[in-house]
Amino acid sequence: MACEGEQVDRYLMPAVRGEKMDALAMTEPGAGSDVRGMKCAAIRDGGDWVINGTKHFISGAEHAHFVIVFVATGEDQPPRSLKKRITCFLVDRGHPGFIIRDGYRSVSHRGYRNMVLDFDDCRLPVWRRCLVRLTTGST
Repeated sequence: MACEGEQVDRYLMPAVRGEKMDALAMTEPGAGSDVRGMKCAAIRDGGDWVINGTKHFISGAEHAHFVIVFVATGEDQPPRSLKKRITCFLVDRGHPGFIIRDGYRSVSHRGYRNMVLDFDDCRLPVWRRCLVRLTTGST
C-alpha cells in the first residue's frame, strides 16, 4: 500500500499490525480486471474527489475496515493510443455514498464470499488519494 502523511497512521500501520483489514477493489461488471474498460470514475470537485460506479467480485470486503479502490480519473491522448488515468483511493466502510453488499453465489467456491461495492456520489477529501496517475493502454 503506497501511503503518505495521515494515511500512514490511519491505514498503513493499523493494517501492518493486524488491527485493520483491507480489501482491494479493481474488478468491474463489463470490464473484469481490464483497467482500460474501467467505468467506475472519480471527478474532482473543489478540494474533494467524488466517486461513482460499481466494483464486483471483491474478496474480503465483508470483513474490511477500508477498501483500496482503483478508479478512472481521466484520459490522456498520447500519439499512439488513448491512455486511461487510474488513481487509487482509500475508502472507509460506512463512508457516505459507499455500500458493501453481497455478491454472486459461486458454485465452485462454497466457503468463499465475494462482494459488490457501490459508489454513489462518494465524496472523499483529496488526502485519501494514494497512488496517483497510473496510466494504462498501448504504447
